Amino acid sequence: EKSDGARSADWSRIPDAVCFLTLARGIVIVTGRMKQEGVVLLYGIMRTSRSMARLERHLVQEDSGLNLDYPSTSADPGSLAGGIHEHVSEFAGRMGLLHLVGFSMGGLLIRAYLGVHRPVNLGRVVMIGTPNNGSEVADL
Repeated sequence: EKSDGARSADWSRIPDAVCFLTLARGIVIVTGRMKQEGVVLLYGIMRTSRSMARLERHLVQEDSGLNLDYPSTSADPGSLAGGIHEHVSEFAGRMGLLHLVGFSMGGLLIRAYLGVHRPVNLGRVVMIGTPNNGSEVADL
């Protein structure tokens, strides 16, 4: 409580908002702006970013999606993680929370990426059909 009787709340615990709340003479004033959440899409081996196009269309309408192309068959996930870092980092800097969605090998790429680069605003990680325990197909 301030000396003039007004109370201020600390909203710093809300990472995707910059807000100030002041109670003065019964009037509540809230200022600030919310940053939007972003989603990075990473597809599986022997595919292209087109395989995530349907989901991307929805996200791009809100300017909150990043659908990266990467050479899924020419390098291992650890090497690919370095190749996507600049794009993911720049995109993450514009977002309040950053969510990562990977299909199949895309999930392995997410794991490799987070092992080296962990965004401070990391939200949720979704892995769809990711072979976290290996794959017999990959052994062929």
